[in-house]
Amino acid sequence: MSTDCENPRKASPRLTARGLQRRHALIEAATRTFIEHGFEGATLDMIIDLAGGSRGTLYSSFGGKEGLFAAVIERMIEEIFVAPDPGSAAHDSLERVLEHYGRRFLHGLLAPRSIGLYRLIVAEAPRFPQIGEHFYTLGPERSYQLLAERLGQLHGIQADRQTLSLVACQFLEMLKADLFLKAVSMPAYTPASEDIEQRLQLSVKIIAHYLQATP
Repeated sequence: MSTDCENPRKASPRLTARGLQRRHALIEAATRTFIEHGFEGATLDMIIDLAGGSRGTLYSSFGGKEGLFAAVIERMIEEIFVAPDPGSAAHDSLERVLEHYGRRFLHGLLAPRSIGLYRLIVAEAPRFPQIGEHFYTLGPERSYQLLAERLGQLHGIQADRQTLSLVACQFLEMLKADLFLKAVSMPAYTPASEDIEQRLQLSVKIIAHYLQATP
């Protein structure tokens, strides 16, 4: 059976300012409800109680619970991985670019809200495989591409595009390492700022040394 989750980027009708506000309120309420109760445990009544509005508004905007879940994941991707980054162009050295992208990536990924949604995606991926694929393609994979493109713009970097894509993936995954696994598997765990910075600086040194040594 087809659901809205198979096409989470499906175009929505043009909305008024009030309509956009209602849509945002429903997505925000759904995010909180799905994180707390999971997809199966969450009900439309719970979401409407938090957001206000009516079932009619929810159904006309999202088509139902599955479409609302897809919209929640869509917003997560935008907030963590593809939000505008006006500061990236200000850095012109390899180390500064790696630090900027790495710090921004880690802080977004390790935020409690992001961890909660990540757990939700993993739990619901067997039910909605398209959501999992969509998350990976427009989230992590796109992050690798953006960093690889920025590295390729730097003066003195000789690595080819394929190598830069591999390096970007390795760098961002190296950053996550134990911090991300602990945050996902241990609800009471909050990574300390100094631990984040320590891993960031070590990862920057490793990747910068590799790229500078690549002919």
